[in-house]
Amino acid sequence: MAEEPNQTAAPTSKDSANQSAALTNLSDSHAADPSATGGHDSADTAKLGAALSGLSVADKEKTDKKDAAEKQAAAAPAKKVKVLPEDVSYLVEELEITKPVATGMLRRAEGKREKAIEDFVLSKPVPA
Repeated sequence: MAEEPNQTAAPTSKDSANQSAALTNLSDSHAADPSATGGHDSADTAKLGAALSGLSVADKEKTDKKDAAEKQAAAAPAKKVKVLPEDVSYLVEELEITKPVATGMLRRAEGKREKAIEDFVLSKPVPA
């Protein structure tokens, strides 16, 4: 009989990949050598399984909350902000940034040049 390879879903994040690899290593070492568990019984294995499933449930809840927040932000009507070309040029020259970044900064600052500069100084701007 040919053995079928483990068919598992692709991990959605780096943490999930690490958890999956650790679980696979644990399963492989246990299958190869039952004494490799160091005398642990099936109750310890059950606790380990419960802990890992709890982690994946927590990750899923975090992802669901993030997705809901993104959908709500996307559903909100976009507020039109008038950005003056001279303000964009000023930010490009003074802050040495690109036009799209300057435009995005002004939009987030509701078209107020001083607020955009203040936001730039206090935090790193997000590219538009």
